[in-house]
Amino acid sequence: MNDSSQDELKRAEELILESKMDEALNIVRKIEGKAWAYFNKRNYEEALSLALKCQVLYEKIGNKIGIAYNLILLSYSNTLSGDYDAGLNCGLKSLKLYEDLNNQEGIASSLFLIGLAYNYKGKFNQAIKFCKKSLSIKEINPIIKVDVLSNLGLMNLLKGELDQSLKYSESGLKLAEKLKIKRSFAPNLSVIGEIYQHRGDYNRAKEYHIQSLLISERLGNNVQIGLALIALITLVINSDGPFEEAKKYSERLKELVDQNQEDKFINHCYLYGSAIILLKFSSRTHDRAEAELRLNQVVKDKISNPLIYIVANFYLCEFLIEELKLSNDSKVLDEINPLVNRLLNIAEKTHSYLWQYFAKLLQAKLELIQMNFKEAKLILSQAQQIAEAHDLQMLAQMISVEHDRLLEQHDMWEHLKKTKAPMEERINLASFDGIKARIQGKGALEPDEIVDEHPILLLIIAEGGVLVFSYPFSEEWTFDDELFGGFLTAFNSISDEIFSEGLDRVKFGNQTVLMENIANFSICYLFRGQTYPAKQKFNEFIKRIQEVPSVSQVLERYYKTSQVAKLADILLLEPIILEIFSSKKPN
Repeated sequence: MNDSSQDELKRAEELILESKMDEALNIVRKIEGKAWAYFNKRNYEEALSLALKCQVLYEKIGNKIGIAYNLILLSYSNTLSGDYDAGLNCGLKSLKLYEDLNNQEGIASSLFLIGLAYNYKGKFNQAIKFCKKSLSIKEINPIIKVDVLSNLGLMNLLKGELDQSLKYSESGLKLAEKLKIKRSFAPNLSVIGEIYQHRGDYNRAKEYHIQSLLISERLGNNVQIGLALIALITLVINSDGPFEEAKKYSERLKELVDQNQEDKFINHCYLYGSAIILLKFSSRTHDRAEAELRLNQVVKDKISNPLIYIVANFYLCEFLIEELKLSNDSKVLDEINPLVNRLLNIAEKTHSYLWQYFAKLLQAKLELIQMNFKEAKLILSQAQQIAEAHDLQMLAQMISVEHDRLLEQHDMWEHLKKTKAPMEERINLASFDGIKARIQGKGALEPDEIVDEHPILLLIIAEGGVLVFSYPFSEEWTFDDELFGGFLTAFNSISDEIFSEGLDRVKFGNQTVLMENIANFSICYLFRGQTYPAKQKFNEFIKRIQEVPSVSQVLERYYKTSQVAKLADILLLEPIILEIFSSKKPN
């Protein structure tokens, strides 16, 4: 904060003490203007410092509209500087004030900022909900509307919803062009380019990334220039384009480095871009060693941009996995595992749930090739929980298929373990190619087709293995007393030793069991087929029975008397079961 701002703040305080509120208000607005100027230069620390002092003065003056508008600046600055909770809190406060004032434009801005904070927190459902509410207000400021559309485009891209992402990004770009909001051109063009790249339409993707580059160069926006050049290098590599073209973009990055030697982000873009070019176009040992050196420099340096850091980490892991495959030297894992841990750490800190998903998948496959099957299954369960918690349903489905595949390959993995198979065989069976393709943006996040599962049995078991309720869906599952007792004992063991550690499924032959502990009971679902649709129905069933108190009361009564409840005893249960488990698709 400069001396003139200090003097102005002091003068405003004096005027307030003299009850000269109008004069004080004019000074506070002037100081607030300086705070916005700092914000526009991305100096969020100075913006926050001045805005917080303005907030105190606005409150002393008692100017509600000033307080509300300043909260907009505080919300923006906190969120973009990394304090997402503070950003959300300021957005909620500004919304309340603007609602009290019945200021619709302010309400729309506040709703957007709440959505922005949720977006940075990785809560995409909440973020999209508030952004859509903001869009629904007719009086929304056109500049805010552009930002809302742009963010909806980006959020849907991160979720893998390419059609929705394209719709919002194109609308955001069209409105930005109409209003001549130049700062919004490149980000929207970049997202549209990414969408076409994921769809495999490399020519259209290239058109959009080049437009983004040219506009960013005219505006002198080094961050967008770096991102556009990296996108173009990646595009050349994915489309098997010519070395000369990739080299041209890399040389442009090198020029930027020479012009901006203190700009760590541009330097990292160059190191990363030139490294992946070497890996793609050269098989010489010297060049591959140089590529590894450059990637290592990015991941060991202070992080300038989480995306560049994360993708460089993945490429380095891929490089080392190839080395492991060729050398069969397990010591290479000592280099890979810390990289994955760092990758997870930064993905968690930045709330990058898409990258957490990929990091967990990579971690699970590394455990697999080390023959740590239990750990691999646990990590896959964690990855699915991350995806489901943040409504990344396509990712949740994909990880569920990976988990099912691992269970189906159990005998093959046991054979490799017994024969002490070399790393090449283990890596081939684990199949890292899918992760590599997704990270490089070679295809859309397309989950496998959902095939409805075949339900067999639904059980509710009380503590101690006491059966309380049984609902067979199929005659193919029959029990005698002895077999049934053994079955329940096995489930007790599963509950204590497996499910309590976070594993969400277990395989019995060609059948799978899901299990969830609720209060004094364990709910078990036995089925054949894909786990993903089964789990959606299973979760819905648990949710529904918890919402009906009479069901819990009947189950408790039968548990205490060691009896098995009949359908006639719990009249509400069968309609719920039939509605959920007879449906052809997950609720």
